[in-house]
Amino acid sequence: MPKRYSYPEIIAVTNHFTHKLGQGGFGSVYKGQLHTGGLIAVKMLENSKFSGEEFINEVSTIGRIHHVNVVQLLGFCSEGSKRALVYDATRGTIGYIAPELISRNFGTVSCKSDVYGFGMVLLEMAGGRRNSNMNTIRSSKAYFPSWVYDQLNKGGDLELRNVTEIESVIARKLCMIGLWCIQVKAADRPSMTKVLEMLEGSMDDLQMPPKPCFSSSRHISGREIESDSSTEFLVSEWIEECSFNDSYA
Repeated sequence: MPKRYSYPEIIAVTNHFTHKLGQGGFGSVYKGQLHTGGLIAVKMLENSKFSGEEFINEVSTIGRIHHVNVVQLLGFCSEGSKRALVYDATRGTIGYIAPELISRNFGTVSCKSDVYGFGMVLLEMAGGRRNSNMNTIRSSKAYFPSWVYDQLNKGGDLELRNVTEIESVIARKLCMIGLWCIQVKAADRPSMTKVLEMLEGSMDDLQMPPKPCFSSSRHISGREIESDSSTEFLVSEWIEECSFNDSYA
């Protein structure tokens, strides 16, 4: 069971919430430091619908997850309306974690969980950029997988620079396969054997994947990313619960 912190302890380790790392629909994330010197990320949850007992049960479940690509949950706080999650900020692969590795609500962990991470890598390779870009937070390009899905779906350009026509086709192929790999439901993702077949096959043989829940055909503003609690942002928020962008360093 992760360690239980009092609210005054949370205030102390975050130095009165001095260094804000980011904000999402479920709360804000702050940089913190334990008395041992270890860096932590503290997420203060807002408008939590869990009762105190339900929150602690969910914390207990998340705390039992031990995976090389999952940032470890170290502790929590539950005092009245004050709810916080405390994560290890010294390790973890950001943005490549399958939803089911974060919450049991998304299903069970399987080999398809690794397929998800592989798909995120393919997308970053094809786009030549991180999948999440805080510099474009008020742009539809803030989350690359969402933007690239919409571009492919309407036959748009991927806006790659200094690439040949052949390289452009390869990039579109990698993006298409990557989008298949990052489907929210593990059952909708291909096996790694199938992924290999897709990589070795022709672009013409690939079908457009189902629309991922994060994708939107409209412009997404920074304000919506911060406040929208709809299904479109549920997955990214769950991932944020157990990881955060390493740009704080």
